[in-house]
This record gives sequence, structure tokens and C-alpha cells, in this order.
Amino acid sequence: MNMIVTMTKEKFERLEDERLGWLCVEQTLMFVRGRDAEVKKQAMGQLNDAQRAACMFRVLYDHAKPSAAEFYAWIAYLLDTPGYWDGVRSAARFFADEDMLKLLEESKAGIELECRHRGITLQQVSMSDLQANEELDRKINALYERFLAVSEQSHARIADYIRSNPSTFVHLT
Repeated sequence: MNMIVTMTKEKFERLEDERLGWLCVEQTLMFVRGRDAEVKKQAMGQLNDAQRAACMFRVLYDHAKPSAAEFYAWIAYLLDTPGYWDGVRSAARFFADEDMLKLLEESKAGIELECRHRGITLQQVSMSDLQANEELDRKINALYERFLAVSEQSHARIADYIRSNPSTFVHLT
């Protein structure tokens, strides 16, 4: 799979950070959407490190951004799915995103503690947990609000990397 996208130099230069990052991974993410784990693994294996890191950030961001409940359930899913959590953490490390790494570790610790406290597995985490537990809702909402703020910085970091290394992602016309 070739993840190099073609765009004009003018478009490349005027795109906002979040949009630039999305356009550089859209083709791959649309290809793997709804596919089995083996197809996803093969597709990711064909990418260079920067492309893979940008994709894994979007795997986290796009699923976790809609709401605190989706953030909570998606972090649990990533933790429970072999390779996904490490992939997301590797993405943050690739872009030297210490704030995101810290937030991910705090989220992991909080969700794992909640699971132990309730005697449930990560697979049993549900978006409805927040409605049933006011304290959990408060904690997850605080993490979620930080996630949204830190993600803005992450978009900027990724876009800066893309702009500094355009041939890694883009063929400019």
C-alpha cells in the first residue's frame, strides 16, 4: 500500500494541522476500516515509522474524541487489544509527545484501577459505566477534557513533522 498522497504545494501549505494529519493517513485508515486484524497488521506493516505513528494517533483520536464515554470505552478497548495500546504509545513517543504519553498512562492506570475495584475485565467496560458512577464520570471527564486539549498539541506536533518531512507523506505538485 502506498500511503504517499498527492496534493498541490499551495494546499499543503494552507491546510490546518488536524486536516493535514488526516489527509496524510486517510487512505490507509479507510482501507483498514472494518477489516480483520490480519489485514490491519499487514497494512500497518507496509508503512514507514512516521506514517504508522500518524495512523495510530488517528486510531486513538478519531474513536476517543466524540465523548468522555467513548474515550473511556476506547481506551479500555485499546488496552485489551494486543498491539493497539503499544502502537498508540509508540506513536506518541515517535512524535515526542510527552503530554499525550502522560495522559495515556494516567488513563490506563485509572481504568485498570476501576476494573479491579469493580471486579470486571477490560472487555466488560461500557460507555454506560459513567452514567452509573458519578465519581468515575467525574474522573473520566477530567481525563477526557485533558485529552481534547493535549490532542490539539498532538495535531500541531504531527503537522510540524509532516511539514518538515513532506516526502514521507506527500507528493507535492
